[in-house]
Amino acid sequence: MRNWMRQVLALVAGWGCLLILLTVSIVDSAGGQASRLINISTRGRVETGDNVMIGGFIIEGTAPKTVVVRAIGPSLASFGVPGVLADPVMRLFSGQMVIAENNNWQDSQAAAISATGLAPSNPLESAILLTLVPGAYTAIVSGVGGALGSGWSRSSRWEAVK
Repeated sequence: MRNWMRQVLALVAGWGCLLILLTVSIVDSAGGQASRLINISTRGRVETGDNVMIGGFIIEGTAPKTVVVRAIGPSLASFGVPGVLADPVMRLFSGQMVIAENNNWQDSQAAAISATGLAPSNPLESAILLTLVPGAYTAIVSGVGGALGSGWSRSSRWEAVK
């Protein structure tokens, strides 16, 4: 039986300022079964232009997977994060094509996102629930009206309990 954990901490810096702090934890306790990464997240400063938050993920295999992609801002204040992004907006891309966009998660898919147990705690935060075919995807988080602040982007695989 395999049982291990790997944690990677990466600091990406440029011109004297911290741009992104990324922590990835991968836990394998599958006991002989195939393992899979079920979520990845990053927190960083969201600005404008080329300094928006950009995160990506790849869906492998041959079968489509259901994911919840979230952009969190206001609720980070309850964890002591200063200068949070007041109103994040998120666009999800496949290549150069925008395949989904969300500003306030309760404006669309509220019931479906709530049913996953992964709904953001603040109505100004963004969330998208989609079933995606295997491929590479990019989520871009920015602030409504060019607002700046600390944000958190998270992609999670979700499976209904059968």
